[in-house]
Amino acid sequence: MQKKRNNVDFKRYKHEFYRPTKETPLDPLVIWTQIRSFIKGSIETVKKGQPLSKDDYMNLGEKKCRLTSEQVSRLTGLKSLYGSAELGL
Repeated sequence: MQKKRNNVDFKRYKHEFYRPTKETPLDPLVIWTQIRSFIKGSIETVKKGQPLSKDDYMNLGEKKCRLTSEQVSRLTGLKSLYGSAELGL
């Protein structure tokens, strides 16, 4: 019986979760880094004890996450962004 894999590294994210679209023309590494660095790994996440909500992520601002507000808005619409966060990325 195969063990269920909960941890997601970049390679697994890229092959199992990333779905490029015209609306989100960002590199999968950029998206994965946002998940690891902010949604799951920011100081705000540690304080809350859970991944950032979409609203909290959008409120980080361009200076902190280094994406434009338009890019952040597009990212929050991605199911894979938050689906991956729930999988233990």
